[in-house]
Amino acid sequence: MIRRLLNAFLTYWPWLLLAGLFGLTLAPILGDYSRKLDFLGQFLIQTSTLTVVVLLLFLVTQYRLAAFGALVCFILQLVVLQPSLFPARAMTHAGDSISVVFSNVWGRNERLPEVVERLHALDPDVIVLTEIRDETEALVPALEKAWPYRAACPRHYSCDTVVLSRLPIVQDRSGKGERGLVGVAAASIETGFGPVTVAGTHLTQPLPPARQRIQEYQAEQIVGMLAGVDEPLLVVGDFNSVPWGRLIRAFAAATRLDVAPGLEGTWPAMLPWPFRLPIDQALTGRGLQLLERQVVTMPGADHKALRLVVGPGAA
Repeated sequence: MIRRLLNAFLTYWPWLLLAGLFGLTLAPILGDYSRKLDFLGQFLIQTSTLTVVVLLLFLVTQYRLAAFGALVCFILQLVVLQPSLFPARAMTHAGDSISVVFSNVWGRNERLPEVVERLHALDPDVIVLTEIRDETEALVPALEKAWPYRAACPRHYSCDTVVLSRLPIVQDRSGKGERGLVGVAAASIETGFGPVTVAGTHLTQPLPPARQRIQEYQAEQIVGMLAGVDEPLLVVGDFNSVPWGRLIRAFAAATRLDVAPGLEGTWPAMLPWPFRLPIDQALTGRGLQLLERQVVTMPGADHKALRLVVGPGAA
């Protein structure tokens, strides 16, 4: 029995491998109909990397029809990834702009003095930090001399984000949603091109898969909390979801914001690209556009950080 199965595998391995690739390729496409498929589709960049390797394997072993099937898979993957393929990276910024750094600093970070040094080196106008808890809240007073204006979530286990700014905060828009399942640190900040609201948040992890329902509820709550913002808006956060996932696509549509393009992932920080997942997001709109997105290292954190430059755009 085992020998027959082994012989069958050795005979049909290209087609079995190709069938697996097609399944992984279809996962993000069909994710709107299944949370499990949507979760599997989060790994599309890794799937694309595997597809290239398998395509080369089929070419070397002269399975041309299987190679054609792998190529079709890769093209379908690129269609899904297309909005994220080209990161914003403006060489010059016409008119006014502000720089923002978002970082999940990790609640167990033991290199907080280095985090402070790194943020001073990046020198943004606005800093948004999440996983600010008992172990990491020392970062806030350590940064307040250079970034004296602050807006923070109400103290709650689901609300661990803070906005720090060197530009004046004219209104603190922070709050937490119903049932206290999520919070937003948000501030209306006075810039050289008028007031801009910068908001930061942190959604729960999607494991076990049932927690995806909680993620969706949290996203709905954030949409409601930001509904009254009628000025240019930047939302950053650890959404624990990739840009092509249904959570981020639904959130962007509900808030009328654009997701920052770029494939380079942020988590887990210790892995090289393309093994990191892009689960830390930036969304802009309502008269604000993204000019630049960079993924940068933050000492001691399990996430890479985002460095962003934003400026006035079409409303």
